[in-house]
Amino acid sequence: MTVEDEHTLVRATSVTLCTRGRRTGRPHRVVVWFAYRDGMAYVLAHAGEHGRGTDWYQNLMATGEAEIEAGGVRFLGYPVACSEPGQAVAAIVKMLEKKYGTGAVHSWYTPGARIPVCLKLDTAEKYAQHPS
Repeated sequence: MTVEDEHTLVRATSVTLCTRGRRTGRPHRVVVWFAYRDGMAYVLAHAGEHGRGTDWYQNLMATGEAEIEAGGVRFLGYPVACSEPGQAVAAIVKMLEKKYGTGAVHSWYTPGARIPVCLKLDTAEKYAQHPS
């Protein structure tokens, strides 16, 4: 990842996450808050009443990848195992609080259960080479 790619991710206030539908294969986009550190993007998904997560989360886990757009740059993100989920949620919340402020994060992420999402990012060059 280039220094400019890293600066783009650090400056971005949100990212657009595009997953492929697990049944239809159609692209689905959602704008999410995220934290970035050392080639990884960290996001929290709502677990939902059923505990399986939102549609974008289920699509991500079924397909094993997502396109991430930040500041006009595209990356390919692959889910990797986070540390113990409870610890990972707490760590991601702290990163989000630092970026967005405690009040804003707690208003969005305190009610209900969350699933930690850790994405290893590949650069735009690798994205361009990746088959669709």
